[in-house]
Amino acid sequence: MKTYQNLTDVQRSVSYETTYPEPPLCDFDLNAGWYRFVVDAESKMPETCVNNFKCGTTVPIWLNGTHPSVSDGIQTRRACANFQSGGASYTPCCGQAVNIGVKNCEGFFIYYLHPTPACPMAYCAGKDAPCPAGKWSPTGFPPDCKEAYPQLTDPPTFRGPVIEQKTFYFTCDLTFSGNDPDQAFEFVWLFNGLEDPKVPPEVVSEPGRSAILDGAQLAGLLNKNVGCKVRAFYKQNAMKKGPWLESARTYWAGIQITEGSRLGMASKMSSACTTVGPPILKGSPFLEISHPLGSRILFLQAPVVVSQDCRYVIRTSDWNNTLQEASTTVSVVASKTQIQDGNQGLAGLLC
Repeated sequence: MKTYQNLTDVQRSVSYETTYPEPPLCDFDLNAGWYRFVVDAESKMPETCVNNFKCGTTVPIWLNGTHPSVSDGIQTRRACANFQSGGASYTPCCGQAVNIGVKNCEGFFIYYLHPTPACPMAYCAGKDAPCPAGKWSPTGFPPDCKEAYPQLTDPPTFRGPVIEQKTFYFTCDLTFSGNDPDQAFEFVWLFNGLEDPKVPPEVVSEPGRSAILDGAQLAGLLNKNVGCKVRAFYKQNAMKKGPWLESARTYWAGIQITEGSRLGMASKMSSACTTVGPPILKGSPFLEISHPLGSRILFLQAPVVVSQDCRYVIRTSDWNNTLQEASTTVSVVASKTQIQDGNQGLAGLLC
């Protein structure tokens, strides 16, 4: 029955030197108990002094003594930290020490370790040189060392809406020449620059380079600028992901009132009139979209009196593929007369 935990940090090797800005290892939060080092083929603590800044830390801890045989059972050994404490009682390369337990399990060793008294201090194990700082391989060692994640250079391209019969969609496309079968890409859709939990991220594996946002997923998310972002990672090193790259282009999906527009007497209009889109003007005309384009709607002033139900229909024929928007022309007039309130003028809506 297994009664120990594995410590798999390949940086614990005596051949590994910590370099700035890499954070050094520290075993301050280590729980006291039995551990097995799984670092390289040998994976045991060094029995001689280890120089500072080795083993992925600043103050390395080594085993001051020899490892026991199988027949020896559990043995107590002194673990030394290469800490320059000074003073008359100072022992070279052993400024601080703690007793640990060691047991030979016939093929590997396990150690009863204690948390370190301070940081950055950590236990050493192994002797092979792992991948350099910032590099990675499935084993943590050469010869297959590579960047910790695929190196994306170009942001994704946001395209759409693409209209097909009675539906539409957007795409987020990535251009990347790498062809590692282990690489993957995480696509996230943005609404006014923010993620929305209703639209989860999409992970695309090699050879994929694109994600699709179906128009139906815009329910409850209209009247926002839609865009996307992407980052890359290796599936065997999924904890280490690259930086996000965001699309330069976005698309306004909804109804938009442009700058400089105004609607006088809005509060005096029929209360039955509402808007599809942001409730910017209470009581303004209802706009019914017959084609699910999530499009930008353009309204201009014209000599037409508002109909009783205040409804205007945007049809498929109003769609402009070049501008990627639909438009129509309407106008509204005040429900009050000049005699009642002295002002019948209503400015046109630019939406």
